Amino acid sequence: MSLLIPIIFMPLLMSVLQLFFGKNIKGFHIITIVAGVGVSWLLSVKLLLGVVFFHDDPSQLTVLFNWAHVFTGNFRIGFMADGMTVLMLPMVSTVSLLVHIFASGYMHGHERYSRFFAQISFFTFAMLALVTSNNLLFFFMAWELMGLCSYLLIGFYYEQESAFKAAIKAFLTTRVGDVIFFLGIAILYSATGELSFDGITEMAHHGQISHTALLTASLCFLGGAIGKSAQFPLHVWL
Repeated sequence: MSLLIPIIFMPLLMSVLQLFFGKNIKGFHIITIVAGVGVSWLLSVKLLLGVVFFHDDPSQLTVLFNWAHVFTGNFRIGFMADGMTVLMLPMVSTVSLLVHIFASGYMHGHERYSRFFAQISFFTFAMLALVTSNNLLFFFMAWELMGLCSYLLIGFYYEQESAFKAAIKAFLTTRVGDVIFFLGIAILYSATGELSFDGITEMAHHGQISHTALLTASLCFLGGAIGKSAQFPLHVWL
């Protein structure tokens, strides 16, 4: 947990600080890069090296929070690190760090410089939260935050009609995929009463989920990915 929490939340902290103070503090974007996504990158690499060379157990990094209790369901949000997460964290943070570094020069002198850095740092937080989420509920929350960031960045030059219309088109098109994705979550929860990845995997291994439910939910998740990644037939927003 000592590694996972700062990996996820340092970009969020820097996003908030950049939004409120970036315009008034010269060079604050450098702090955003170094203290935000830079820290996430360093810790992600440390986590990967620890697992690969020192055989650290990433499962010890799991942390859960009770979010809501509805009827008989106790909904939690939480983070976990497994083999896939350990690989994805350096990948996400490396690409994001390079984008931040490039943007520091590309956007230099723009009047909404601090807003742009706040948005891409928040985007980084959303991606890191997605790859570390331990259940479908929190995964979907991070998924939607990524959609929000896409909308904001596509429409960054909102004074231009083309950018404004492109943002609206992207938002509406990807929502189609997101609704399909959410249906997949609903199908799995209806079939299992479970949202955690570990719980669903365990039930699937023991044959406690029907093939129909698994296939339908999987196709719904594919539909969500098609919308988010602009593949046919939901490619029109790209």
